[in-house]
Amino acid sequence: MIASGAGFERYKVGKQPHAKTGKLALGTTGAQPRHIRGPAKAPVMLEEFGDFECVPCSLFFPILKKAQADYGERLSVTFREFPLDQHIHAPEGARAAEAAGRQGRFWEMHRRLHKKRLD
Repeated sequence: MIASGAGFERYKVGKQPHAKTGKLALGTTGAQPRHIRGPAKAPVMLEEFGDFECVPCSLFFPILKKAQADYGERLSVTFREFPLDQHIHAPEGARAAEAAGRQGRFWEMHRRLHKKRLD
């Protein structure tokens, strides 16, 4: 479902010129830093490369919350920033999330940015 949504999103904007975006100030986009919620040695480990302007990523957010509630300590979720070139505000969302992360509030900002997208 997510791959189909991402493909549709990519197809829809494929003909539009891409806006120039800057790199995140904190390392290579999509690599570091990573944010982990749950035990490091959980038997189920999910890693998301996300973009806060991506519709499928935001639609995945409630599914992820349910999985975390269902699996509890058996699930570890890792999030890495991966702002897509066609989303001109995605780097700003990533920077805001990383700034919150430096204050120990990454997951709160993660939730807020996805909920704002869904509203």
